[in-house]
Amino acid sequence: SALSSQGLETLARLCLDRRSPALFRSLGGSVALICKLSQGQAATNCVQSAMSAAAEFLAIGEDPIRHLSFALYAHSEKANTNRFAGDMEGAITMLCQSPAGSKFALPLEDALAQLRSDMEVFRMRCKEAFELHAYFTYLDLKGDRGLLQVVARQMQGMLETSASGLASQLSLTRSWVVMHWETYAQRKAKTWLKGRHHLCLEQWLGTAHATLKEHSGPDGDSGEESDSEGQFWDAYFYNLYKITWPDFIEGFQEFFLRGDILAEDVAERLRRKVTTKESRHHVAHHIWENLLKNNGRKVNTLLSNLVAEVLEDLDSCIYVPDSEAPMVDASNFGVAKGCSPMAEDERMSHKEPLAPPPKDMIAATGYPTTTGPSLQKGAQGSSSTSIESHATPVSMGPPGVAIVDVGGAQGARTSNRDSRDSATPQDPRLRTGPIEPGQRMTWSEYVCKSTAEIKAWWSLPNEPLGARLAETKAEDGKEPLMVTAMRAVQGCTAATRRALVLRVRSGDLAQNKPVLSIPEKDEMHAGGAPSERAAQVIAQASRLPALVITPNDHHNSCVTKFGRGSNRRMMLPDMWMTESIASRSHFNIVYEPKTDRYQLMDAGSKWGTMIKIHSEPVRVNCGDWFRIGNAELVVRYCGGSCQAHKQHAHYRLQSLKVARSISCSFGLRQGGHRLGALPWHRNLGYWEGDSLYDREDADLQPEAEDHSDEVLDKVVDMVRGQPQKAWTDSYSRMCHKASTEGELPALAGERTRINSNPTESGSKPPMALPVAPLEIDFISGPRMGERLMVMDRVCTVGRNDTSTIQISDPMLANVSRTHCIFEYSGNCWHLKDNKSTNGTWRRLSCVLEPSQPVDLKSGMAMLAGVHELQVEEARMPHWQVPRAALSVLKAMGSQ
Repeated sequence: SALSSQGLETLARLCLDRRSPALFRSLGGSVALICKLSQGQAATNCVQSAMSAAAEFLAIGEDPIRHLSFALYAHSEKANTNRFAGDMEGAITMLCQSPAGSKFALPLEDALAQLRSDMEVFRMRCKEAFELHAYFTYLDLKGDRGLLQVVARQMQGMLETSASGLASQLSLTRSWVVMHWETYAQRKAKTWLKGRHHLCLEQWLGTAHATLKEHSGPDGDSGEESDSEGQFWDAYFYNLYKITWPDFIEGFQEFFLRGDILAEDVAERLRRKVTTKESRHHVAHHIWENLLKNNGRKVNTLLSNLVAEVLEDLDSCIYVPDSEAPMVDASNFGVAKGCSPMAEDERMSHKEPLAPPPKDMIAATGYPTTTGPSLQKGAQGSSSTSIESHATPVSMGPPGVAIVDVGGAQGARTSNRDSRDSATPQDPRLRTGPIEPGQRMTWSEYVCKSTAEIKAWWSLPNEPLGARLAETKAEDGKEPLMVTAMRAVQGCTAATRRALVLRVRSGDLAQNKPVLSIPEKDEMHAGGAPSERAAQVIAQASRLPALVITPNDHHNSCVTKFGRGSNRRMMLPDMWMTESIASRSHFNIVYEPKTDRYQLMDAGSKWGTMIKIHSEPVRVNCGDWFRIGNAELVVRYCGGSCQAHKQHAHYRLQSLKVARSISCSFGLRQGGHRLGALPWHRNLGYWEGDSLYDREDADLQPEAEDHSDEVLDKVVDMVRGQPQKAWTDSYSRMCHKASTEGELPALAGERTRINSNPTESGSKPPMALPVAPLEIDFISGPRMGERLMVMDRVCTVGRNDTSTIQISDPMLANVSRTHCIFEYSGNCWHLKDNKSTNGTWRRLSCVLEPSQPVDLKSGMAMLAGVHELQVEEARMPHWQVPRAALSVLKAMGSQ
């Protein structure tokens, strides 16, 4: 008769069935006791009421998809849980005190003790589910995929469900997620988080050790550990000295952890140990080798030491200190205060010179690159280079340009007057097959479409993102609660509304990409409104297909990888480049949360990633690599104005010889024994017959007074790159005398290199002061192998006969008549484009070496392989949602 009670029948089905969840099975003992006590007696109204209330409470979690949400409900709503325990206790008490129940000889105290024990287990399991869910939410804000894997497996085992079942259960927990966000936004529960983080890190380390032991050899040490440096680095980065951090961490996880992911804090400690001092984005081979050596060449020891360092400093791993939190002005759509774009010359400067290309490099123009002896010596350093042979000019170019002998130089020029006189066509190397772009749409339409596709693990799949975030607004209404929590948590996720739009001018990345029309109010320009040139470039690019990049879209937080990909599980790009000249990992778009800026970084590609130079002059430094049409050149010596001091020391003697040549050209040939005991004509014999200037210009009478030491000191200092405060009156007077007392007076109105400002009187004004020499080396194109020294203040480059440096190719006319201009100003050399058809490009790094990050802003253009991309910044209407937890759940579901 008692079993006919609907409440007791529901309790028996939920708690006594073998297929019942573990949370309900913990109450099986008490429910079985109630069923036993109720046998043979009619249930009173009080007992039936208590059973119905208890069954109604448990029925909330009867659906398998609601098991997790019921556990969270039972823990957070303690009053309802206590009421359920009271109903169960009242039913047991009434059944034990009834006449039929007394025949079982079960004392009431023992029956209540059984119930209290079961309820304690029930509450503990609900608490564990609640804490795991809270910690899972925290790790999602932190972006820690490694620990998310550990917690997800724990929740999966506790709920006895599959990965897809766990994802379905998590989608019903939004109200508790919002509650956790509020806690983290206020930086509360730090002590509890430290304890949970400590426990989870130890569990992760145990799993990592088990993975390494599983693949160990007969002696207990895995082959990977015993020779990690030789096998790991050579397996993925053979013949490379520097690599990018994303490529290194992917290879490390694939080789040692068999696809598992490093904990975020452990990975950050590892990053500090293996990256170079110059950049936290570069990993050097020798640093990795030294790290392995210091840890006994055992990865087990390395991981244990890294985890120990994290546990010693857990306070810094939980929340971001207030002093380090990024200052964001909400009125400027998330642009960090005080962050202005770096100057063009500062962004593009290199502290160290670029190495020459490898011998087997084949230029994109089709010219086989054969490096002469001088190129090979340049890679070895100054110790093995002959300064005498290196600096001696053997033939003359246009005025102000000396052609330096490099042994096997191929200096012959091919003349093609038709190509020089005609219009410059587009570079055919950037032309690709027919591309079908996507549909045209406005920015708002694209945002609505992309928003509908964005999924969050804590909400239903078909619920719009705007509705999900509408309930999470902060009290001041400025930003969602989720964003405030993301800023508070110490992690790698990005809280921003900034998006980067790459307009595809050439290349197959434009296939099926939408053509977006972005209104001006949704555009973002760092440092204020864009310049007139940038505004024109953006307007012209609005008809091109577009790629939209946001920080949290890919498995590497704040990094979007472009490349050709590989047949391994690592180094897989986020954006695939199908052309054969693209490297497996070609370039990365990096988002920097502290400055709220996107940056471009070459990943060590063979053919390079380049930035377009516009009409604004950019500073030239030692080691800079430029592409001018089908010609590529490297700056071997910039005159001494950059930070490459080792390169300047290598060229110091050459600078002194150039200074002497310039002084000789001014008529100061005699006297002056400051740099040597012998006269100049005995120290430098080749000046007797040759000169860097034309003989007519250089044939000036020596000064009557011997001021050569004073003049030479100033010229040498200038050529060596030392800044000059001011030219003295005595030096100006000597230059004037050297120019007015020469044998070749200038005609009235005649313009010469020395008489650059003609006058009507016919008298020659003081000649222009000499400039620091600029030495460039052509490594591809029609002038491949030539080394030139530029000494005029203005040097034009183009295919015209009147250009100072002529580049003309009869097979490929992609160099404009006056393509670009080298100009010496402000004690340093600058390069600017002269509105050329195919542009002047600056390579970010040398061959197979990653570059330093370069800030991107609207109006810039980049070139990678056959892809020319135009940069444009835009504002998203919604904040970026963390994707770490969602990606982990998807990966677990696919296994």
